[in-house]
Amino acid sequence: MKKSKVFAVLLAAFALVMVSCSKEDGPSSAPQIGEVENAVDGMKLKTGESVTFSARMVCEDQASFAWLLDGDKVAEGKTYTFTPDKTGSFEVVFIAVNSIGRDEVKFSVNVVKYKGGFFIVNEGSFGRTMGTVDYFADASSRTPAVYKAANPGKELGNTTDYGALWNGNYYFVSKQGRKLVKASAADFKDQGEFTPGVQGADADGRSFAGVDANHGVYTTANGAYIVDLNTFTGIKYLEGSKGSGTTGMSAQCGAAVTEGDYIFVINIKDGVLVYSKADYSFIKNLCPAHIGFVKSKDGSLWASDGGSLYRINTSSLSVVKTDLPEGLSVYTDQWAWKPAMFAASSSENALFFGCADGYEVKKIYKYEIGNASSLSQPFAQGGATDFLYGAGIQVDPSTGDVLASFTGVSWGDNKNKLVVFDGKTGAEKSRFEYEEYVFPAMIIFND
Repeated sequence: MKKSKVFAVLLAAFALVMVSCSKEDGPSSAPQIGEVENAVDGMKLKTGESVTFSARMVCEDQASFAWLLDGDKVAEGKTYTFTPDKTGSFEVVFIAVNSIGRDEVKFSVNVVKYKGGFFIVNEGSFGRTMGTVDYFADASSRTPAVYKAANPGKELGNTTDYGALWNGNYYFVSKQGRKLVKASAADFKDQGEFTPGVQGADADGRSFAGVDANHGVYTTANGAYIVDLNTFTGIKYLEGSKGSGTTGMSAQCGAAVTEGDYIFVINIKDGVLVYSKADYSFIKNLCPAHIGFVKSKDGSLWASDGGSLYRINTSSLSVVKTDLPEGLSVYTDQWAWKPAMFAASSSENALFFGCADGYEVKKIYKYEIGNASSLSQPFAQGGATDFLYGAGIQVDPSTGDVLASFTGVSWGDNKNKLVVFDGKTGAEKSRFEYEEYVFPAMIIFND
């Protein structure tokens, strides 16, 4: 309705011109837009950020111009500067019109509170503080507790160890309390708390992965469950995900991921279990890995049992096992579940993992896939009082650098150190230290 009114006004203006001009003075063709500079459909801005859109005309024969924002006229001429003051999705339309016809370019702009950068999910201090999420615009700029700031009076659960971005929302998983919470990726406003719905789904949380626009898979200390993302309710237990023992530690699941036609779930005792994405039926027990998952640049999915790596073809479900050299293993906390200290390069066909000396994890190894000699020495490590905690490492998808979260003691303390290592050489590029009892669990890039 608003768009048609704007068009009618522009046509009326041309009608007035035509009354006072001869036929020869009118336009000879309808306007034609070439492109609108800086306009990308689905582009992302943060609140307060400005962008100027400029139209380039192929033909502008006596045309008038207008810009619409969600149907309202906001500017005339061939340029418009948009400075959003709130989050949300906005439709921008540029219109060129004369007495013969019109042309238009339409595109959407998604406005968010946090653009780029990354988040660190924190466990919280058990018995004293709930889990939190910190935002980093870069590796030296921290905005603490952004979920709590966006939701006064609400908090995440106790021991928040996992977070995932899926279909416009972040999903945060805690072991106790509010075990699975959804927050808008645009402004971090709370979108609801998971309702178990299925017997067993109220167990301590472990991880979450998206399946499709309407469903996700939620893993717990008592198996894995399909979640209806619209009602945010558990609707189905994935048969066999509690493992062959079905109780105690054997029932515990870890990571999950959806690739192609399949859902892959780790059971701590039985290893990688595969389910149909179409009907959630059990397909097979694939391999005995209980650490995972990461996806290498060549598209392979990887998991580990500590001393070996398993390369999974997500189409054929074939598996290739690679034993690590003696003395090396992908670290996993045998006392308390944490996300895997395991990452994949975004720029090379390579994997990174933390390796322990006793109970201390200080060294990062890089496996250049197929090159055993790449494991002959550590790729990177911190200083004398730097101990990897939680998932510990993640790769920056835009630079290929490795981000590592250290604490001052192996069991965690208030001495937090975020270190960036060059993804090719292992050289330390930057270090950011801050003191607070947060216990960093994992890094999530905001892409």
